[in-house]
Amino acid sequence: MKKLLAIDTNLLVYSPHLEAKYHQPARLWLERVMNERDENGNLSVCLPAPVLMEFMNVITWQPLKQPLSLAETKCIVQNYVDTGISERRVR
Repeated sequence: MKKLLAIDTNLLVYSPHLEAKYHQPARLWLERVMNERDENGNLSVCLPAPVLMEFMNVITWQPLKQPLSLAETKCIVQNYVDTGISERRVR
């Protein structure tokens, strides 16, 4: 069975925040790994449900300088799920 790398919450948090110190490398890395597939069409990374839940909690946290709305966050998470990167769609 192929081993998958689980994406960390920090990468998800940095990616949509333009002001975050690691925004650019996180965004570029996520875009790359979400578009790379092996010869069988499988991804080498996954997003476990607890990571997605933690991302939603952190990114909408009101003490943040610029928290995202729940609607914006749900859209981002849905985009990740639609790529097939969430654990429920990885074999």
